Amino acid sequence: MARGVTVRQLLTHTSGIADLYRPLKGFLGKQANDRLSSNDVLNSIGARWFPAGKGYAYSNTNYFLLGHVIEFVTGRTFAEELRDRITAPNGLEHTRLVTGDDPLLPEAWSSGFWTAGAMASTPLELATFGQDLFRARVVSYTSTRRMIDYNSGHRYGHGTQLFRIAGRDLPGHSGLLYSTTTLMVHLPAEQITVVLTAPEPGADLEAALADRFRGGASLCEAVQLLAG
Repeated sequence: MARGVTVRQLLTHTSGIADLYRPLKGFLGKQANDRLSSNDVLNSIGARWFPAGKGYAYSNTNYFLLGHVIEFVTGRTFAEELRDRITAPNGLEHTRLVTGDDPLLPEAWSSGFWTAGAMASTPLELATFGQDLFRARVVSYTSTRRMIDYNSGHRYGHGTQLFRIAGRDLPGHSGLLYSTTTLMVHLPAEQITVVLTAPEPGADLEAALADRFRGGASLCEAVQLLAG
């Protein structure tokens, strides 16, 4: 499946590897409490959407494979690397990989998505992480600049999205899994990271950040005023 694909292409979603969500839908419904192996997930994925490096399409499979790359390179579990490199050094006590014994997700969801999004956090911890991430305190300055390099024209860098909200280009990422939608964006001029989350799949959090309610300031404008 991944022959000829680079780590860079996995991070930028230019690998052409098909997404795992549609093939998993049967498991996620009728067999929601079954634990899925990596072979269950990867063997269900169909043909490539396009040759590696010849297009762009967001695919959860890319992040699933990156989890395996991390484990192969380090010789440790992803959960251990996440704890020792990210959550513990940054004091993120409520941020974790969701595993099969966690009540937040049915087991087929946590094992089927794994490093493609089966994570839990709080809005405050996610905002704290975003502050450190976009200020180059989590990875090196060079890696941070590469992460927010959107020159490909796809509005996707190395693991981050570029949103157009309230007339501004804001780096960050969205998340949608099971019953929760999340949006994290960083306002570079104000040096503030904003996180919105809703217990509803598919909630339009970009609109929630940009819209003016009853003629008042939008959340995005309110952040600008607070940073003023």
